[in-house]
This record gives sequence, C-alpha cells and structure tokens, in this order.
Amino acid sequence: MKDKKFIFTYDKEVREQLITLGYIEVQTPAHFYMFVNNNKMNFAENDIDMSKVKFTNIMCV
Repeated sequence: MKDKKFIFTYDKEVREQLITLGYIEVQTPAHFYMFVNNNKMNFAENDIDMSKVKFTNIMCV
C-alpha cells in the first residue's frame, strides 16, 4: 500500500526478506518488526507472503 508510511510483520522470515531488500527497520519491541515503507517494491515480485505483512501510518513503538 503506497499511501502507508510503515510496514509491520510478526514473521521473522518476512523480516529477513525486507532487510535483504533494503528496507529500514524501526526499533520496536521484540514481538513484532516495523519498517519504513519506501513504496518502491512490488511485493508480488519478491515472493513475500502478503498475509504476514500489514501497512499503517501509525508508528508502533
């Protein structure tokens, strides 16, 4: 979702994929992972399970 500022996931594998793709991780509590959404990536092209990814404008820390 290009209009949302952040991406978050609870899945460690998705976290690793986002880091590999160059997303900047925001420091969060240990139970979830949050990234700055740079709106440049097509998730379908990178085999990321969209059921494990959420988009938001709210920064959860």
